[in-house]
Amino acid sequence: MAGQRISVLQRARMQREMRKESRTGKMRNSMKQTEQRMKTRWILVFLAMLVCFCGWWAVRKEGFFADELYSYGLSNSDYAPFLSWYYNGERAYSGTSAEHIYSREDFMSYVAVQEGQRFDYASVYYNQTQDVHPPVFYFLLHTVCSLFPGSFTKWTGLGLNFALFGGTIAALYALGMEIFEGENSWKKSLFVCALYAFSGEAISNATMIRMYMLLTLFTTMLALLLAKALRRPTLVRYLLIGIVIYLGMLTQYFYVIYAFLLCAVYDFYLMLRREWKHVVQFSAAALAGVGGMMLTFPCWLAQLHSQSTVSLDTTTDNILNLSQYPKGPLELTGWSIVEFGVGAGIMALLLLVALTKRFLPGKLRQTVLIAPRAKLITIPALAAFIVIAVISPYKSLRYVYHLQPLEALFCGCGFFAVLDTLGQNARKKITQAVCVH
Repeated sequence: MAGQRISVLQRARMQREMRKESRTGKMRNSMKQTEQRMKTRWILVFLAMLVCFCGWWAVRKEGFFADELYSYGLSNSDYAPFLSWYYNGERAYSGTSAEHIYSREDFMSYVAVQEGQRFDYASVYYNQTQDVHPPVFYFLLHTVCSLFPGSFTKWTGLGLNFALFGGTIAALYALGMEIFEGENSWKKSLFVCALYAFSGEAISNATMIRMYMLLTLFTTMLALLLAKALRRPTLVRYLLIGIVIYLGMLTQYFYVIYAFLLCAVYDFYLMLRREWKHVVQFSAAALAGVGGMMLTFPCWLAQLHSQSTVSLDTTTDNILNLSQYPKGPLELTGWSIVEFGVGAGIMALLLLVALTKRFLPGKLRQTVLIAPRAKLITIPALAAFIVIAVISPYKSLRYVYHLQPLEALFCGCGFFAVLDTLGQNARKKITQAVCVH
């Protein structure tokens, strides 16, 4: 009897302890979930603040660059790609009206959507066949302007750019989470986002009403999808890559340079691993994106031969023109260094470490500055920068705006690789100094 009584007491005690452990476990899970929700909220608030920072510059924007007026005109005019096609508020169907002083009616008919012309994407498509750019950005701008017919304001274009900028920041954060390892990966990803968002190129890109912000979004999305495919390749991801390539090439022709280099490197990576099935699937999806662009916008070839300054012939001349080396590429590189700010300083530090690595202390000498997965994503972007610097018709930063997020990721990877070799106090001080600047 006594033994049975002790056994019953032991079982009761064990049950109480199990209930207590269960309650403790539930409390821990609840606390972890609460912490995760709070972290997610702070991340969203921080990313929103980066977008609002660009909003502050947008408020100060005064006037329009000539190409920005073309953005509105090509998006919103009724089968009249250029202002010269208007006379007394009416379209001159020959497109060859005599020179005259344009009236307000002429101008507003060109840059603003009129009643009865809202969501007329056939007109946008036609206008782009007469221009030198593919139509996706103009479709989006026309959509936004169609919500406010008869009005012409910078905020329709800037509002679209803010949405695209927010998407780019979110994609860059997700890309950082794919590249960085460890519990602090989210902090490193936010640092990369801030490094990009506070650069002069990002601000100029977000406040310039052209296709370059959309081009930046598609470039970052392509890098993100390929980073995910590196971790876990699937046919669905390859199909998404093909879709993004299709949309990117229908946004701006320079997109093909980074896309080609990135896809070539990834194909080579798969071949080294002898993953022939994935080579075929990935290559087919990527080529389908290119082929789809050629089929849905067949005038691309004519556009690449349509201007003396923007054409395949000019590209060839720029490559073979030895007199531009190294001045031409270095000019664009110099402007990029000025606009990148802190990022340029970090890149200079990484270059210094790479050149003097053999003379540095043991831990720093043995560290890998850029992890292999990060190299596969970012090195093609740096190579694309050099190619564009050589072939671009004008040495303008807008042609390389779309590569800036990946340059920021490259700098972030190297910066934290160096930082992780230092003591905690040194890491804290250096990070604070970089953030302040």
